[in-house]
Formats: sequence, C-alpha cells, structure tokens
Amino acid sequence: MSERAVHKGIAVCPGVAIGPIWVIDGGLTNPPRLRVGEARIEGEVERVFDAMESARSKLEEAKASLHETHGEIYGQLLDAQLLMYGDAMLRSGVESKIRDLRMAGEWAVRATIDELKAPLLSADSRYFRERAEDIELVGRQILRELGGGAIRLPPKDAEVIVVASVLSPADAAELRDSSVLGIATESGSATSHTAILARALGLPAVVAAHGIAHRAEAKRIAIVDAIRGEVVIEPDEAEREDAERRAERYRQYSLGLKARRDAPVVTLDGHPVEIYANVELSFEVDRVVKQRAHGVGLFRTEFLYLNRLKPPTEEEQLEVYRRTIERLEGRPITFRTFDLGADKMPRFERGIPKPSVSFGRTGLRYALSARRLFRTQLRALLRAATHGPMSVMFPAVAGVDDLRAALTELASVREELRHEGLPFGEPPIGCMIELPSAALRSHRLAEHADFFSVGTNDLVQHTLAVDRNDPFATGYASPLEPAVLDLLQMSVASASARGIPISICGDMASDPVALPLVLGLGFSQLSAPIAMLPMVQETVRRVALEDCKALARDAMAAASASAVRALVREAFGEALGELWAEHGAFD
Repeated sequence: MSERAVHKGIAVCPGVAIGPIWVIDGGLTNPPRLRVGEARIEGEVERVFDAMESARSKLEEAKASLHETHGEIYGQLLDAQLLMYGDAMLRSGVESKIRDLRMAGEWAVRATIDELKAPLLSADSRYFRERAEDIELVGRQILRELGGGAIRLPPKDAEVIVVASVLSPADAAELRDSSVLGIATESGSATSHTAILARALGLPAVVAAHGIAHRAEAKRIAIVDAIRGEVVIEPDEAEREDAERRAERYRQYSLGLKARRDAPVVTLDGHPVEIYANVELSFEVDRVVKQRAHGVGLFRTEFLYLNRLKPPTEEEQLEVYRRTIERLEGRPITFRTFDLGADKMPRFERGIPKPSVSFGRTGLRYALSARRLFRTQLRALLRAATHGPMSVMFPAVAGVDDLRAALTELASVREELRHEGLPFGEPPIGCMIELPSAALRSHRLAEHADFFSVGTNDLVQHTLAVDRNDPFATGYASPLEPAVLDLLQMSVASASARGIPISICGDMASDPVALPLVLGLGFSQLSAPIAMLPMVQETVRRVALEDCKALARDAMAAASASAVRALVREAFGEALGELWAEHGAFD
C-alpha cells in the first residue's frame, strides 16, 4: 500500500481536487528486466519494430484528429515526436541491446530512452530539458504498444485525478470533454507545453511535482492543491476532510463568481475596467466568450512555432488567426508576434535561423534577425485584420531602434501586399514593456506606438535578476518590489502623456494582492489567464479606485516588497479578505 507523500510543484490552474488516481502509462516507467534466449532474439527485434510502427501509426491518427478539430497547425505539434520514430539512434540503440545484451523488448526500449534523455536532462538550458519530454513520450508510446495497447486515458465519465509524467497535445485533446477532476504531472515548468495544455483544460493542475509518476498508484487517493502548489498522495483522514471542504468551498466560490459574470466590471466609485484574457490555443476562445471577457489581450502566437520542424506557413497562420477572430464574435484581440528563445525554443530544421537559449537573440531581436520568418507572420496578421477587430504587438522591445526596425519591416510588408493585390487591414501596433530599458525610455517609445502592454513576468525577472521558473528564486520574484512599481509608474505616465492606451498582461494582473496596486497605478485594462478572470472581475467590483490610488502613493514610498505587502493587507483586508483566503494569498 502507498504511504502518504507530499509532492511540491507549480500550480498552473487554480482550485482543489480530491479523488482516486488514474495513472497515464503508469507501468511504463520501470518495466521488468527480463532476458531473452538466443532463439528469440530475431522475434524480439521484430516485435519491438512492429510496436514502433503501430505507435507511429496511432500518433499519425492523433495528429489527424487535432488537425480536424483545431486546424492543421495544431496537428503539426506532433511532428517532432513523429520524426523520432525514424531516428537511427533510437532504433539501433534498442536493437543492439536486444542482440548484444539479450534484453527483452520493454527493457531495451526503456534503457535506450533513458540514455537518450540523460544528456538533455543534465543540460543547463530549460529548452533541452523540455526536449527530454518528447523522447519520454515516444518511449511510452512504444512501451504501450508492446504491452498490448492498454487503456491509458480514463473513461469520459470517470471522476479521477490524472497523474502523468508528461501531458501531450494528444492527451489534452482527449481530456477536454471528460469528467477528470484534476491533473498532476512529473515534468513541466510555469511556461512549458505541459503547463499551457493543463491551463487550457481549466482544471486544478500542478506541474513539476517531481517523483509523483513513480509514487502514484492507480485507485489510491490524491489531493491536487493548485492553491498551495502541492499534490498529496494517500492523505490521512483529516487531510481528506479538509481537502473536501476546501474543494467544495472553492467550487461554491467559483460558482458565485461565475454567477456574477454579467455584472458590470466597475469599481465601487464608478470607474469601469476592461478585463481581457490571455490565450495560447485557439480552442480556449470559447471560454473567453463564456466568461464575458472584453476580448483577448494577449494571444501568444509562439505556440504555433513550437514542436515542429518547419515554421507555419502564411496560409496556416492566416487560418488560425481568422478562425480565432471569428470565434470571438466581434470582441477585440491582440496578437503578439512570436516571442521565441530562452525557454521557448523552436525545433526548426537546419537552414532556419534559431534564437538563443540565453538572453540576447530572443523576442523581437530574434524576429528582426529572422526576417523571412517575421515577414511571413506579419503578412498573415495584416491579412487577418480584414476579418475583425484586432491589434498586433511586438515582444521584448529594448528601445526605440528595435521598435523602429519592426515598424519599417511592417511598412515594407504592407507595400508588398498592396503590390500583390491582396486585401489587408491596418491594425493598431503596440509595444510590450517587458524590459527595464523599455520602461525607462517609454516616453520615447510612446512616440511610435499606438498602445503599450506591460508584461510583468519578464519585467520582474529582468529588474530583479531572477529566473521565475527557478524554485529557489520564487521568493525573490515579487511584483510588489518598489523598483518594479517605479517602472510601472513610468510606463503609465508615458502612455498618459502621449494619450495612448496601456494595459497589463502579466501575472500581476491576476495576483489578488497586487491588483489594487495595479488599479491605483493607473491601469484600466487588464489581461489575465482565463481561469483567473472571475476573480479579477470580482476584485475590481470590491474596491474603490480612489482607495487604490492612495495605496499606490503609499507603496511608492515604501522601502521593500514586504512593506508594500503589509500596506495592501492593511488597506484592503476587509474588502478582499475572502478572495485572498480562497487563493491562499497570505498562507
């Protein structure tokens, strides 16, 4: 019987769930270490190669399903895995272990996969560590076929906690309409594909819960606490009762917020605030409409470029953008041009420029260095602008020269489309404030941009010299740090002086403690993850803007993030205490 275990991780979609565990591919981590006799070697090699072909064929079917449901560009998310089935190192590695070491097929596959993953897992780059997820998925697909293709996903009506090493796009597509209660994965980071897919499902989810795939056993009980960022396996009776109470309380709390989604999003003293959604996948747009969001404030287009060998074509992108715009039923959307590099590395074939793993050739700088890639996207975006209200913004702008260069490229693309006789729109063009240099020179950037959007995740990271995905640095990455508040205030002042809109689309826009400060600093357009929209809307309704402004003035004079946090608690504890409690803000 399993013993009680607590696995700390990263909460990526809020909520609390408790239920029996359903392990995806649970028996594939450590298959039996069996040997085969001389007479069985040829048959064993053939059995493994047949399993590889069967797994590849099923992955092709999953790709076709994603293509049919969400468009060709999403089906291509599986291309990288499909390519691995023809990889000589995989096939020869398995074959040599069977022939030379007489390993049984399952053991040979597991050993080869672990060997291929090892150098990637030990790399400093998050990109290489996340590539190990692709190798692991391929190994598990083959092992599943060797085991007879046993059911790995729960039945549609099963109310269970899904535990997996990784969550693939195919898994996410199949779980969309299920009765799954929560998700816990072994791998992932706050920005990994696993986290993005978990958020898209809208279920309580914790990723990077290291060791959980090895410890979890089917039918045992688990608590997914996506408020505290932990998963408890085989909790004691008191923990179960507490989790059930908290899960029900959070459910009732969420239902109460959703019941008010049609209420005006206006502060107590009558100031309207526009609430937008952050989106990574086009099928999330239906939830944006359902939640009564004002529109999409950030559509992260880089997801279209990841896990594929060739960049998306102009027509492929146009189809995704057009479909997304039309599904919003007239609500505005802001597309961010691809923000690749660092922890979002594409897997393009040779000959296509790649961004840098560390800072430098990333974001807009990478786009400007990969002109063909950039121009293809700009063409698709301008053509999509004929289908509804939309804007375009550039990521990681360091200064005026960056922005001018991007605008020059855009003007050239317009002329190109005009010459070809293709219809295109003239969407507003914005600049993201994500780097301290951009905030410090925002008054100059405002002369060239139609709007600003502040990405607080990167702004905090670069201002405070922390990696937000590093668990050690979590306590240092506070958006309440006065240095960060100074940069936000500068950006708001620059936008106001120039008369252009400014919004905020980073995690600070959905932080229940930081929100009064955000409003007090002058932001009236907020963009947040879909799952957090009800909380953001309700926070706005419970505060007065004048009180928020008074808080902001006091915070700007504070000496530290802890002092600012204390000011917020004192000023809004009565009005927002319930919301803070549900989100574990002061736990």
